Amino acid sequence: MIFVHVMVTWLYIDQYFTRFYFNVSFHQINLIPFKTLGNVYAITELPGVYWKQFIGNLLLLTPLGYFVLRLRIVEGAWKAFLFVFLFTMGIECLQFIKSIFISGGRSTDIDDVLLNTLGGLLGIAAYYIIQKISSIKKEKQQSVQIRGS
Repeated sequence: MIFVHVMVTWLYIDQYFTRFYFNVSFHQINLIPFKTLGNVYAITELPGVYWKQFIGNLLLLTPLGYFVLRLRIVEGAWKAFLFVFLFTMGIECLQFIKSIFISGGRSTDIDDVLLNTLGGLLGIAAYYIIQKISSIKKEKQQSVQIRGS
């Protein structure tokens, strides 16, 4: 999963969203929430680019939020949220380090942290929704078996 994230983030999105469409300074940090997304929305003539970036960042770590609970890497929603948040912060820190030491590095952006963490929360919510549906089905099966006996 980490390998896929690195491939998508550092190779594909780097080329597609920044270098191709915008002449962006790569040695920057954006700490103003939704500034980059607002700039992308205002600058781009292709609205699909904005939505791809928004939805891509939102869904990127959704599986992580789900699987840290499903695989019991952590227990509980709060710990899963913290795990996803720290994972996202780690990604952004690596991007910052890469931008310092490797030319053509990525920028560090609070928008990525917010959207990736929100996506992780979607995965956490999906886990609990699936667990609830599963427990309701089990209860129904048990009540049918008791009636049938």
